[in-house]
Amino acid sequence: MSKQPNPNEAKLRDAFKEGFKQENFFRTIKREYKELQNFYLDDTKRNRLAEMGMLKRIFWTVVWLLKLMFLKLNPIRRLVLLVGLILSISSNFGGVENGSNLGLDLRFFGPLILLFVLMLELKDKLLARDELEAGRRVQIALMPERSPLVSGWDIWLYTHPANDVGGDLVDFYWINDKACGLALGDVSGKGLEAALFMAKLQATIRAYLTDFTSLGELAKKINRTFYRDSLPNKFASIVFAEFQQNSGTISLLNAGHMPPLILRGKELEEIETHAPAFGLMAENHFEAYDIFLEENDFLLLYSDGVTEARNDNGVFFGEKRLKDILQEQKPSDARQLGESIIRAIANFKQEAPFFDDISLAIIRKV
Repeated sequence: MSKQPNPNEAKLRDAFKEGFKQENFFRTIKREYKELQNFYLDDTKRNRLAEMGMLKRIFWTVVWLLKLMFLKLNPIRRLVLLVGLILSISSNFGGVENGSNLGLDLRFFGPLILLFVLMLELKDKLLARDELEAGRRVQIALMPERSPLVSGWDIWLYTHPANDVGGDLVDFYWINDKACGLALGDVSGKGLEAALFMAKLQATIRAYLTDFTSLGELAKKINRTFYRDSLPNKFASIVFAEFQQNSGTISLLNAGHMPPLILRGKELEEIETHAPAFGLMAENHFEAYDIFLEENDFLLLYSDGVTEARNDNGVFFGEKRLKDILQEQKPSDARQLGESIIRAIANFKQEAPFFDDISLAIIRKV
């Protein structure tokens, strides 16, 4: 009778094979090492390393990374890891004798202790990942349709978080049976904290938007609430665009956000910011202003993650590249223009990670 293959062994074997199949194995290792340095080392230490010779730089990189790694562990794991490292190093130099009286070989204890700490840290990471995944599902559920249907307008919305959850706000809402609006914002910071404040901001907007006929008064109330409920030095830049079906007029209110861009054929117009971001002060003045779009004119709202996307060399995508792409395009609809921008960012950054959330809202008059 033939022995049936163990499915768990097959999965483990396939998992290791997958790592060797990576085309850019060494580039990935190099990038992850760079991310490790960026996470543990501040700008001062990185600048000091850049001024050192190779051997000295390697030595101090190892020392600082180990020190900071220990500091980020809880006290018990810190002590256990120290014991594991001492046993591992001592056994390699013959400093640990075999525990023959106990029938144990102490040389194996060091690696086992290191593996134990690694498993504990991995367990914490997997639990956190599951929680973030649940948060991401909630964010996706709160997202509007990619292309909301509004008579007389062609709309395309997009957002991509840098981490599992993001701090960018992209929302579409109906004010009444004729008027609707978009909100695109960016809460300061990244990750879970920014995502929670983003959800709070979105809920606040939706709670207040039918209570005000003036976009300026709506913004004033939202700012007051955000300032009251947020943490110190926390703020949110945001731009609102409200319009009616089959109209060419859009009311804009920009509170400290990236300047919206209007594309009229090959001509590009930048609209300046007219108000501070939410949360900086309890009371501020906000005022909306109208723009008019002709047929096939485009309005682009975007987050700073678009222009601040970086490649492996740390070069920013930048406003100039964005504007050049817009003026080079002959888009037939909002989706085509948006996807050309996303494609250009992907080609520029290659395999570099996302450093910030990327969000776009494009409106075309039809």
